[in-house]
Amino acid sequence: MRKMLLTLLSLNLALAPIGSIFVNHNDDQDENNEGIIIETGVYSAEDEQESLPSELVRGVTVVADADSPTGFTATFVYHNPDAEEVILTGHMMLRDYYNRENITHYHPRDFRPGLFPAGGAYLDAPMADIGNGYWVYSVPLPGGGLPYWFVVDGVRVYDPYNAPPRPSYGGRRIHENEAYSVVHVPWHADLQHSLNNRDVELPLLDEAQRGSVQFVPYDSRDGQQYLGVYLPPGFDADRAEPYPVIFLSHGMGGDQTDWLWVGGVPNIMDNLIAQGLTEPAVVVTMNQNHHDFMVPLPGVSIFNGPFYGPVENLMHYILPLVEAEFNVSSQAEDRAVAGLSMGGAFATHLLVYYTDEFSYFGMMSGGGNMVPFPGFADIPNIDAPTIFFGHGMFAPGFFVNMYQAFRTAMADAGIETTNYQVPAGHDQNAWAQLFTIFARDYLWQSDEVVITPPAERGVTVMADAASPTGYTATFVYYNPDATRVEVRGDMMMRDIYNMENTARYHPRDYRAGLFPVGGSPNLHEPMVYLGNGYWTTSFPMTGGGTGYWLQVWDNAENPNASRRLADPYNMPPQSPGDFRTGNNNDVLSVVHVPWHNELQHELNNRHLEMPRADGQTGVVQFIPYYANNSDNDWGRQYLGIYLPYGFDVNRAEEFPVVYASHGIFGDQTDWFNIGSAQHILDNLIADYGLEPTIFVTMNQNPFGFGFAGGGFNGRHPNPVENIRYNIMPFVEENFNASNRPEGRSFVGLSMGGAVASHLLYEHTNEFAYFGLFSGGGDMRDRDLDDLASRELPTIVFGYGMFANSAQYMPFSHALASVDIEHALYRVPGAHSGEAWSQMFAIFARDYLWQTEVACERPPVRPPWLPPLPPLPPLPEFPSLPGLPSLPPLPPLPPLPPLPPLPPLPELPSFPWFPWLPRPWSNIAR
Repeated sequence: MRKMLLTLLSLNLALAPIGSIFVNHNDDQDENNEGIIIETGVYSAEDEQESLPSELVRGVTVVADADSPTGFTATFVYHNPDAEEVILTGHMMLRDYYNRENITHYHPRDFRPGLFPAGGAYLDAPMADIGNGYWVYSVPLPGGGLPYWFVVDGVRVYDPYNAPPRPSYGGRRIHENEAYSVVHVPWHADLQHSLNNRDVELPLLDEAQRGSVQFVPYDSRDGQQYLGVYLPPGFDADRAEPYPVIFLSHGMGGDQTDWLWVGGVPNIMDNLIAQGLTEPAVVVTMNQNHHDFMVPLPGVSIFNGPFYGPVENLMHYILPLVEAEFNVSSQAEDRAVAGLSMGGAFATHLLVYYTDEFSYFGMMSGGGNMVPFPGFADIPNIDAPTIFFGHGMFAPGFFVNMYQAFRTAMADAGIETTNYQVPAGHDQNAWAQLFTIFARDYLWQSDEVVITPPAERGVTVMADAASPTGYTATFVYYNPDATRVEVRGDMMMRDIYNMENTARYHPRDYRAGLFPVGGSPNLHEPMVYLGNGYWTTSFPMTGGGTGYWLQVWDNAENPNASRRLADPYNMPPQSPGDFRTGNNNDVLSVVHVPWHNELQHELNNRHLEMPRADGQTGVVQFIPYYANNSDNDWGRQYLGIYLPYGFDVNRAEEFPVVYASHGIFGDQTDWFNIGSAQHILDNLIADYGLEPTIFVTMNQNPFGFGFAGGGFNGRHPNPVENIRYNIMPFVEENFNASNRPEGRSFVGLSMGGAVASHLLYEHTNEFAYFGLFSGGGDMRDRDLDDLASRELPTIVFGYGMFANSAQYMPFSHALASVDIEHALYRVPGAHSGEAWSQMFAIFARDYLWQTEVACERPPVRPPWLPPLPPLPPLPEFPSLPGLPSLPPLPPLPPLPPLPPLPPLPELPSFPWFPWLPRPWSNIAR
């Protein structure tokens, strides 16, 4: 895709001559084409002319005219014997291009170069009654497709002999008779300004080069509606290469016919395709009026959206139908969307929320003022598509200010767009010209250099026989403005067989025994620029879900500045409200890699973290709740909630639930991102017999969480209060979650482990399972003897073996000092997501509530080990005869005392694995 970054300051460039319509000449015609009929209105050949003079034809006729200031004269003929007054009106009054401060509207008879049709005032021309019910008016007109209509005895009607296209159901527009006809006028190079050259809007004389227009019924979001569909000339439903597609929205009061008639799209596309200036494409127009098109947010102008109904209708109803019926591409690079006026505001909504679904966005005299939208810095990939803005230079200031506000917001964010002003008002003259520029100069340019990246945008993992791990991850990022891009993340590796060795190894140096670890230094892998905005790199990776991000240099004013971004094509789950704490860009994407049982260490087998592909997956959603009770009110907050596959809110038996806390600087998204909790639960429920379980995450940051609230060793009263008095009641009331201790579990990572230890000590009997991962504190201020005297839940503790054990082990030592049973694990990881996802997998698989199937299965063996061979049958022994009884043996003399043993040498450090006996701990089940 060629991205145009041009902003037109000189209007003389906006519409360069495209070529004149071809006209056949008779031998007796002069060089000015005087008297030649260029266009004739549509009427039945069998109509009785009823004494109409021979030189007149019902409808509209355009002829070359040496006496016309434009070079052409249009004659309108209307027949209605019952009419008492007929007025010709339309977008034909003119304004001065060279003096825009002059708001005078000029009659077309006063045309001179520099005057252009503009909105704001309509031609109001009484037609002459020439008898027998005929009404006639002639007027010089400049080039282009100009809308007009008749007012008959005060009633607005379109020209019945030059009728606009209409769907078969007959209804058109919101107001039935608010319809336009269109007169097409050629351009005269000697008499008209070059910007009057709108010949591309004229019908092609060769019918074989014309496309077709049809109205297609479909089941929309709100009942049966009709789409307008333009198919290019020679359309082939079976063509191997799908066609690109353009989706167009009308504005307030319009419908799906506007772009196909007054917008001139079929003629424009026919001409551009015939001249090789754009690719043959399908064009789809829609009627937005049935989908809350003009429903504003409370206190917000209708021009500012949010357009949820029209967007839903396009994305979920129109797109699937068009792709199924008309051989159009489903790839973003082959899709364009544009809108006029309020339809431009609709297009901006798509740009903000569906950035990656289209490669071309056209906002024509519309855009809104960004009231309902977030800042552009928060929109992934916003600078990837071509973003086209334009409006009529004679439009009222109110409109210009409104639709320029959106573009200004983008410019302030450093996002480049186009900006065209064409000689027109807020009317069809502007939108036909703008669509011409959009389609001619931006869409699917055939002369561009095509760069094919090695994979889809984002990250792709493929089996690779040449990789030391058996798999290679390929990262593809699109940013034509970037000067440097790196993949960074928790991918550097350490050696499990040499724990004293602190060296970190690149994934390309993988050998069995190396494992990804977090912390510094992390991976800094440069991406290679391919051209056309594409950056890529590839390297081996081991099994499991591993966090990464992109470091991007694209600040033209400060080339040394970079920013940290999540992969815009592999975005992490995001919750409404504040996303993370401390650094809003401190986000991670996750790449999931399978395990290779021959090339990778058995502990690299983290298959439980892999997303399922069979549809047996739960749902993650972010739900608002109010964190208030009788003592405190922290306002509206958000929970992350995983509901298991097959969740039934009306199930007779309540679902068990795990409540999970993040660590410092995290939020409610962490467990669903670097923790892979939803994938672990999906796999355990489907394959290991875990009871279908609800998983609830929370944001602790508004409640005094962190070092200021007690740190690793202190109490966390506000988070604990919020969990007990706000979160748990909300979940139990709304999600059929268990309110019994045996159906509840609490887990926390890092600082979240300290919250878990607070709950364990002060609210011991409210949960049956506690998981404390890389956190928990040292319990120094707790009465551990009192804790040991209680009926205790299952306690599972663990951390990454490459982390500082001295920081975590005091918790386990404190419990062991009073003989409190707990499980202890060290997994290959550091203080990072790699460790926490592994520990949660063990915790959920081996400790949480098990179904009868799970309890009856043999003890869990590592899935990478082959099945044990069957034992051979014991041989049969012959029966032995009875033996005589023996006399009793005399007592043995006492043994001499043994000498004292020398002290044992200190044992070397050795990594303990989950399936090995743990001599220092008692495992509570």
